Amino acid sequence: MRSFLFVIPIVAMLLATVGAFAAPESSTDIRNTQTELRMLEKDVSTIKEHIAIRLDAQDKRVGDLGQITAQQANHIAAVATQTTYLGYLITLVAFVAGLVTYLSATRRAKAEAEAASRNWFNEKADGLLKRIQELESEALRAQEDIKSHSSGVRDHADQAHRDLDITIAAIDAAAATVLSRSTGADLSTQTTADTSAESTIRNASEELKAKAENDFSVDDHFTRGLDEYQAGRFDSALTWFEKGLELAVTEPLSNDRHARLLFAKGVTLSQLGRNEDAITSYDELDRRYGSDDTPALRERVANTLVNKGIALGRLGRDEDAIAIYDEVDRRYGTDNAPALRERVAGALHLKGIALGRLDREEDAIATYDEIDRRYGTDGAPALRERVAGSLYLKGFRLSRLGRHEDEIATYDEVVRRYGTDDAPALREKVAGALFVKGLTFYQLGHHDDAIATYDEVDRRYGTDNAPALREEVASALRNKGVALSQLGRHEDAIATCDEVDRRYGTDNAPALNEQVAEALVNKGGWLSDLGRTAEAIAVFNEIERRFGADEHPSVRAIVDQAREQRGRLDDDGHDDNAGPEAN
Repeated sequence: MRSFLFVIPIVAMLLATVGAFAAPESSTDIRNTQTELRMLEKDVSTIKEHIAIRLDAQDKRVGDLGQITAQQANHIAAVATQTTYLGYLITLVAFVAGLVTYLSATRRAKAEAEAASRNWFNEKADGLLKRIQELESEALRAQEDIKSHSSGVRDHADQAHRDLDITIAAIDAAAATVLSRSTGADLSTQTTADTSAESTIRNASEELKAKAENDFSVDDHFTRGLDEYQAGRFDSALTWFEKGLELAVTEPLSNDRHARLLFAKGVTLSQLGRNEDAITSYDELDRRYGSDDTPALRERVANTLVNKGIALGRLGRDEDAIAIYDEVDRRYGTDNAPALRERVAGALHLKGIALGRLDREEDAIATYDEIDRRYGTDGAPALRERVAGSLYLKGFRLSRLGRHEDEIATYDEVVRRYGTDDAPALREKVAGALFVKGLTFYQLGHHDDAIATYDEVDRRYGTDNAPALREEVASALRNKGVALSQLGRHEDAIATCDEVDRRYGTDNAPALNEQVAEALVNKGGWLSDLGRTAEAIAVFNEIERRFGADEHPSVRAIVDQAREQRGRLDDDGHDDNAGPEAN
């Protein structure tokens, strides 16, 4: 502002000067002009001074105004500060007042609430106490239910594990029974089929039909194989066992279960007549687990070696079989575990049989004596059965050597030791010993002794329904008839044949059909000897009518014999060579 005021007179002077210079006419005019200029400059200076004074005064006034403004600002700030403090004070007073009011109201509300609660509680006390008691009872019942449920779940889980273990153990036990049938042709102590084992396996196999084969475990394949095995479907059984072995490569499996599969495969191969392959499977098992000291595996390997010996025997390699049986004795002969004692006794028993096939009668007898020496006083049922079987076979070997008195004494020893034992297997051994004793008496010409022995067989076992014993009694009665005929007691002999037919004529068992047909052939021959040709021919016709369609070779041979004798009678009315022989 001040600069602007200073510029105004200068601009006015310049404009005047320009106007003066615009048209100079003379020197006088120039001097006048210069004089005017000097006057103007003086006026300008005066104006400048005057302006400066005024500007200074203006600046002072502005400064005074600034000071006054600052003072006003300070005053306003002071007022604002005081106002703020006053606001704080008012807020504090309001807060205190509100707090006092709140506390007072809270106390009143609390007092009113307590009073109302007391009144309500007094009115509802009985109902509340009853409800509380009900809730406590419900809580206790719920807690008991939870405990009971938890216990039930644990019990159910434990039972499920126990059931699984029991199922596996039952299948293992059944497998031992079913697979042991592979040795039936070689072991005289082989018993009849264990129907309980068959049922266990069949039921387990039926349950697996609801399960997808892709979900099968190794044990599932094993169970299906067992079911096929016991049904005689050995090709199918082998397939299942091999599937189990393939799965065992990836599925965790104990050594015993793996050995069990290899054993089952070997037994099945043997049943299929593939004895070389069976031996390979047995060798694999022995290679893997032969040095394992686990009791279950020691037993499994011992079983495997015994079966290998049987397979070698079926291949006609009896010397190799004997070496295997000796190996079983070498490894396990001093082991006191009951299962291994049974296996060693079985191996020695089979060794005696192999020696007999090689006509090494004395060595066979020595082996049977060794069995009696080691196990003769052992009360274990399996070992009693094994010793009885060995004594029975010892008598047969003594017979081969012509030592009939020793043979009969051996059979008497079997009867003395085991004659009162009710075990089915031992009853069969005693019946067999008595029957062979009767045959020996007959061969020695002691017909009365033979007849008495056959009667003893009938007295002891005539009412026993066990298939093996029914066959033994039928054979004893038939041979009794032969012995009676040798004494000239043809009518008694014929009556004995009729008794055989009466007891067993309707039995469809092949072995009994053979006994009945043979008894009828004997009867026809004796009728012919008595000159009762028509009756004899009628008997031979009866044989053809009843057994002519029988496909069993032994029965067909008997039917052919009946036809031949009938043909002779048709030719000349009598056959002098029709007399039967004991067998």
